[in-house]
Amino acid sequence: MGLATLLIDSLVETSGVDKVLLKELKIRANDLRSGKVKGLTTHEAYGFSL
Repeated sequence: MGLATLLIDSLVETSGVDKVLLKELKIRANDLRSGKVKGLTTHEAYGFSL
């Protein structure tokens, strides 16, 4: 599981995050976990590799 999905999972509805945005983020996190969406490597996102 990537950092993005961990961060999204740490958000809770009472954290002041817009509920519609939170729902969309959770859908995207599930898509990443399931492999439906590939996501980006560090190099693709930031131009360097770890």
